[in-house]
Amino acid sequence: MKKIIICEGFNDGLFIESLMDKLGFSNNQIKIFNQASVSLEEKKHAETLVLRKFIDDNSINPYDFLVKLDGGNDSAVKLFTRELVHNLRKIKNLVLILDLDNSTFSGKKRLIKKMVDRSFGPTPLELEFKERNQNEHLHHSSCKVTVNGTKKEIGEFQMVLFKKSLEYSCGIKDGEKSKEKTKKIEKFIVESKVSDFFSPIINYDYSLSSSS
Repeated sequence: MKKIIICEGFNDGLFIESLMDKLGFSNNQIKIFNQASVSLEEKKHAETLVLRKFIDDNSINPYDFLVKLDGGNDSAVKLFTRELVHNLRKIKNLVLILDLDNSTFSGKKRLIKKMVDRSFGPTPLELEFKERNQNEHLHHSSCKVTVNGTKKEIGEFQMVLFKKSLEYSCGIKDGEKSKEKTKKIEKFIVESKVSDFFSPIINYDYSLSSSS
């Protein structure tokens, strides 16, 4: 099983590393690609290249998870929607993690739909969101993707939203060092039972489901 997780930035990388450790995955199963480490001229080519290399099932790619960190909320959605159909057809297992910030669940759905329409205008796609689970901090929904008008199903992705933000939930403040941030993230994961929330999302192989 291969799985792509697309999220927003550096702190999300710290969160995913801590979460995956708690779920029993080792570092050599996870490749983290940080968009901020790539020059502006190389960004589009680099992100496409790293996604395609990860999807190819060969000895050069020993990882089970690719975690793609983008520079912000809209950037993460833009990349996710642009590569959505290709990734769903190839590996099925896609997870998008975002902060709600000052938006709403409906607002995020509208943003994703707008980006999808922009990317696939000639072949419009229909998105059918279904709420799965939520707690004080997190909201999980799935989204079935079909070709509009034909109901031909392409696949399904998972979306997890922090109801405010990762930083708010963990108490992370601007200027804190990575070590301090990681301590706060690990405390949040344990005290809020975040591993239990994410376990079915991370461990389930959606390529085996009837909707894939």
